[in-house]
Amino acid sequence: MFFIKNKVIILIISILIIISIIPNRKTIKKLEKKEYINNYINSFIVKKEEKLLTIIIPKINFIKEVYSINSNNNNIKYNIQILSSSNINTNTFILASHSGTNNNAYFNNIYKLELKDIIYIKKDKSMLIYQVNDIYYINKTGYLEIEQNINNTLILITCSTKYKNKQLIIKSKLISINNVN
Repeated sequence: MFFIKNKVIILIISILIIISIIPNRKTIKKLEKKEYINNYINSFIVKKEEKLLTIIIPKINFIKEVYSINSNNNNIKYNIQILSSSNINTNTFILASHSGTNNNAYFNNIYKLELKDIIYIKKDKSMLIYQVNDIYYINKTGYLEIEQNINNTLILITCSTKYKNKQLIIKSKLISINNVN
């Protein structure tokens, strides 16, 4: 009888230990939040050469660095993402970011842009000046059809805060290049 009682106690203790080791939903959420915060903090601690360009939008008081395509920081979860279909050599940049209320909602105010507004891209020792020439919405499918061989174009993509299941697309054309130090 004593032997069976000990086996039951050992079994109960073993089950309690196993249950305490398995992460619950609350623990998983804490770990995800901690990972998000760590990645957000680490996005500021980056080697200088990973930063590809800076986007400046005076109308909405916006300045943010964009990381190179191969950088771990080039991730829409934590930063503005430059899409691989961009062509840096032809000054064609396709940038995506979130809208909303989160810390990573960098394009939250681009809906305020209008035709003919100016957007600056600082790349190396050049200041590229783009002018907004098209604003439209597309269905949120995860895909954007882009015409082949576009040059000297800046495209900003974000989720629409106005229309559910839509994305806001702002297209701009390069109008000038200035040398800067």
